[in-house]
Amino acid sequence: MESSCTVNTANTDHSFDILIVGAGLVGSTLACALGESGYRVGLLDRSPLNSNLKFENDFDSRVVALSAASKSLLQDLKIWQTIVQGRHCAYKSMRVWDADGTGAISFDSKELDFPELGFVIESRILLNALHKKIVEIDALKVLAHGEVVSIDPCEDNRQNLQRVTMKDGTMVTAKLIVAADGGASTVRNLGNFETREWNYNHKAIVTTVRMSEPHNACAFQRFSDSGPLAFLPLDSGEEMQGGYFCSVVWSVVPDYAEHLLSLPSDLFNKELGRQISHELGDVLWSDKLQSFPLRQMHARSYFCDGIVLVGDAAHTIHPLAGQGVNLGLLDVKALAEELNEARLKNRLPGDVIVLSRYQRARIGHNLGMMGVMEGFKKLFGNRSPWAVWLRNFGLSRVDRLNLFKKLLARGAMGLD
Repeated sequence: MESSCTVNTANTDHSFDILIVGAGLVGSTLACALGESGYRVGLLDRSPLNSNLKFENDFDSRVVALSAASKSLLQDLKIWQTIVQGRHCAYKSMRVWDADGTGAISFDSKELDFPELGFVIESRILLNALHKKIVEIDALKVLAHGEVVSIDPCEDNRQNLQRVTMKDGTMVTAKLIVAADGGASTVRNLGNFETREWNYNHKAIVTTVRMSEPHNACAFQRFSDSGPLAFLPLDSGEEMQGGYFCSVVWSVVPDYAEHLLSLPSDLFNKELGRQISHELGDVLWSDKLQSFPLRQMHARSYFCDGIVLVGDAAHTIHPLAGQGVNLGLLDVKALAEELNEARLKNRLPGDVIVLSRYQRARIGHNLGMMGVMEGFKKLFGNRSPWAVWLRNFGLSRVDRLNLFKKLLARGAMGLD
C-alpha cells in the first residue's frame, strides 16, 4: 500500500464524492438518483452505456417483474414515462398452484384494489431508459471500459478518500465507493466482505415462448416435482406473430436441466406445455434456452472502509418471486435518502453513521425476504404426503382470506 494518493484530487475528472461501480439496473438507478444531488458522482463500468438501442420484434430473455414500489421510485426519477413507451406488460392477476393436488391461490388486482400487481419489462428496455437519463445529467461523469483491480485507502488526508486503480492503470479517488457490480462483485471481494451463501443445487432455465392462447395479463406459477415454473406475460395481450408471448423461468435440478437443454425444440415445447398444464394452450415456439446456477448470498455487513454494497452485490435471492431487482431498487431508495440527508448535515458520504442508517433500513427486510424464499423452496421441494397435504390445505385456505391475500400482495409489491 502506498503512503499517499498519487492522484491529483483537485482534478474533478479523477476525484469523486461517490463512485458507483456497475452500470446495470441498480447502479444506473442510483446514478440517476444522485446525479443532480450536488455530489460529484462517477459511474464506472466495463462497457459503454447503451442509450440508443434499436429494438426489433425479438424479445430479451432477461426480464424483470417490477413492483409498485419500484415503479414509484422510477416515476420520482422521471424515468417511468420513457420505460412505458417501450414494450411492457402490466399484469393484473396471478395464479399459483401445486401440481401434487388441488391447492391453488389467485391474486386479482381489482379484488385487492390495486391498478395492477406489477409490470413485466425486458431488462434491455429498462436499462436503455436509465442510460438515456444518465447521459442527460451533466453533473454525472461516466467512466466506460473501467475494470477495477485494486482499492486502497489514501493516507494523510482528512476526507477518508479511497483510491481505485483500474486494469489500464487509470486511478480515481472517492469518498465513498458503491458496489453495484452484481452477485460476483469485484468491489465486494476487494473489500474483503464476509458473505453467507446457499447452494440450491438447481439451475434456472430461461427463455421466451409464443403460446397459442392469450395470457390475459396473468402471471402463472406452478410448483411440481421438477421444480417451480413461472410464466410471465410479456406483451400487451394482442396477438403477435400468430400467438401470445411470455417469459419463462424454470428452476430444476442440474441433471434434469441438462436433459431439457439437450432436447430438440419441438420436444422441449411439448414438455413445457405439459408442465404448465396447457393453461395457455400449446407452446408454439421457444427462443434459445439459457441456464445459470441458482445460489443465494447475503453479505454479513453492507459497508466497511468507505465501501457500501447495493443490490446483488449485497444479496442474491432465488428468482422464485422475481424480487431480486425490486430489493435492489429498495436499496437504492434507502441509500439515496441517507446520502442526501448526510449532505444537508455536512456529513461525509462514507460516514459510518450514514452507512449504518442505510444498513439498518435494508438488512432486516432483505433477510426476511430471503427467509421466506428459503421456506418456500423447502416446503414445495418436499414430496412427502404430509408436506403435500399441508401445501394444498394452506394454499386453499389462504385463497379464501382476501384481507390476508391483500397483505401478502402489498408485501410483494414493496408497499409495506
